[in-house]
Amino acid sequence: MADSKMNRKPNFTTEENIMIVELFEQHKSVLQGKFSTALSNQDKNLAWNKISMAINAQNPAVKREPAEVKKKWKNLVMNAKKEASTDRKSRTKTGGGPPEKPVSAVSQLICDMHEDSPSFVGLSGVDSFIGKAGRYKDLTITWASRPK
Repeated sequence: MADSKMNRKPNFTTEENIMIVELFEQHKSVLQGKFSTALSNQDKNLAWNKISMAINAQNPAVKREPAEVKKKWKNLVMNAKKEASTDRKSRTKTGGGPPEKPVSAVSQLICDMHEDSPSFVGLSGVDSFIGKAGRYKDLTITWASRPK
């Protein structure tokens, strides 16, 4: 019974996380590029294979598959967005209570890499019409007042 149980791999170390971010930045044009005749899914898979081979070379005791490294990258980006959002919200608070947890080094690297991305910094010049109740507030557009 104990043999049929799968053993869990150890968590990614901070050094592995930083290495994933740095290697992703090196292969960014391939991994974030649009599919075309010049860029195929095989090219993207090859880039993830190179990244996982470099991670495995750093820590040969744990073999990481390309799918695991890709999933870790997505989780790192998700956490970086969450930490950046929390940090932006905490800057506008008036005080009181303990300070918020600072953005981690790995998340800061990812935020710096995506500093121009609207998914990290938001859209400039766009205001929300949604009020506290989640309904549209003061949004009345008539045929005469529409943008021309």
